[in-house]
Amino acid sequence: MMKLSNPTTPRSSSSGFTLVEIAIALLAIGLGLVTIFGLGNQGLENSREVVNETRCQQFADTVFSTLQSYNTSFIQYACTNANNRTYHWQRIWREAIQEGLDFPEIAGINNSTNIMRLKISSAGDTILYPAFDPNDISLLEWNPYYKLSLTQGNSSTVARGVNYLNASLVIYPDGNTYSSDGRTYSTVLLFTGGLP
Repeated sequence: MMKLSNPTTPRSSSSGFTLVEIAIALLAIGLGLVTIFGLGNQGLENSREVVNETRCQQFADTVFSTLQSYNTSFIQYACTNANNRTYHWQRIWREAIQEGLDFPEIAGINNSTNIMRLKISSAGDTILYPAFDPNDISLLEWNPYYKLSLTQGNSSTVARGVNYLNASLVIYPDGNTYSSDGRTYSTVLLFTGGLP
C-alpha cells in the first residue's frame, strides 16, 4: 500500500490587527468617550442651573415677602396716624429706604449676622451688591450678587398721589464669575389704605 504524502500546507500568517484597524478602533473609542464626557458635563451644567434657579427663587421669595410685610405695617401706620394717607405712606417708605431695611437670613448664603441688610439701589444705579459677607467668603456657601430697586409708580388722582411701588430684584447666582445669567424678579407694593 502506498502512502500518500501530505502536501505542504502554506504557512498561515499570524492573525492580528493592522495599524489601520487599530487606529480606526481607537478613533471610535475616543469619539465615544468624548461624547460621554460631553453629556456628563452638560448634565452637571443643567444640574447647576436648576440649583441656581431654586436658590434665586428662594432669595426673591424671602425679599418680596419681607417687603410686603413692611408694606402692610406702613399702610397700617399711615392709615391710623395721618390725614393724607397716601403721602404719609410714601414718606414712610422713603425714610425706610434711607435708613435701610432688615431682611431675614437666606439659607445657604454666607452671612456673618442673622439679619441681612440689603441695599436698595437708586434709579439708574448699575452697582451689584454682594448678598454675602465679602470679608468671609466660603466656597461651600452660596455667594450671589444682587440689585434691588424700588421705583415709584404713576400718580393716581383718586389716591391723590403715587399709591404703588415697583420692586425689582436681579440676582447673579454665580457672584463674581457671572457665568450664569442674571435672574430678574419683580412685584408691586400697593397702598391699599383706601381714599385719603
